[in-house]
Amino acid sequence: MPGRVTLFLPVEIEALVRDYSNRGLLDADRSSSLFAELKTRARGLDPALDRVLDLINAHGPPEQEAMLIRKLNTDI
Repeated sequence: MPGRVTLFLPVEIEALVRDYSNRGLLDADRSSSLFAELKTRARGLDPALDRVLDLINAHGPPEQEAMLIRKLNTDI
């Protein structure tokens, strides 16, 4: 929905992706083909999205659950 919504990226997005990525998640044929198609279709739609795609390409996809658990534990 370009122009209607913006992608929120935390200031520390690069460190979060680096620290919580699991490169193995892209090893499955289905995952790697889906990511390749996503990069092709989504590239250039939004600079923030391009940044996330570049981070995933470099480090692998982050495990969001791990980030959430860390956040919950630091807020307690």
